[in-house]
Amino acid sequence: MILWLASYPRSGNTFFRTLLKHVYDINSLTIYDQLPQTTWTAAPEYFTMHPHKIPTFEDMVAADEWYVMKTHDLPKEDHPAIYIVRDGRDALISHAHFVLEYDWKLPLEERQARYYDTLRMLIETDVSFGGWGKNVLAWTLRQTPTIVVKFEQLIINPFETLAAALTEIGYQPPEARSSDTPLNFEHLHKLNPQFFRKGRVGAWREEMPTDLQELFWQRHGAVMDKMTYSRD
Repeated sequence: MILWLASYPRSGNTFFRTLLKHVYDINSLTIYDQLPQTTWTAAPEYFTMHPHKIPTFEDMVAADEWYVMKTHDLPKEDHPAIYIVRDGRDALISHAHFVLEYDWKLPLEERQARYYDTLRMLIETDVSFGGWGKNVLAWTLRQTPTIVVKFEQLIINPFETLAAALTEIGYQPPEARSSDTPLNFEHLHKLNPQFFRKGRVGAWREEMPTDLQELFWQRHGAVMDKMTYSRD
């Protein structure tokens, strides 16, 4: 069986996957190529995301056991999902930084120069995974069972939020592993500050110019309201 772990980029998907591994030793997979292994060398015990031998997608669908599969793509009406949603302003500014550093691999000075235009492009077009609002609606309004997890709750109460989401979707997790190692967003940020940038609620206040805030609300305000995010 497939369980989609879905989100718009930079909304907490990797954090959720890391919790799955750390708390329950549940491996997860992704429909995309993994980032270079060097990204994860700071703490390999957290980031062993998949088994050594990966079955075919058809075999996973037919299996009795669950396979957790990361995606940012727009959904189909096929398999149940946990969808992680984050305030679109925070998700988009984080995605803009990610695009500039990881996708386009620009040096710091050029990333800073192109940040505004990149953020504007992500706000006003659907070129990236349908755009934030369309991605959220496509997943949260589909008929196939889908549990919505808010990023803002996940970083405050990670273990409780993780367990509740799995239980609600019908995935009975194994007994949690005992560990004295702390695991929260701040801890992961220290290990890999480039990838786990801030994880902070409301970072848009410093990083999204006023004119782009207005553009964002014109494009995505209805979805923000539906997800109960406020302008403040």
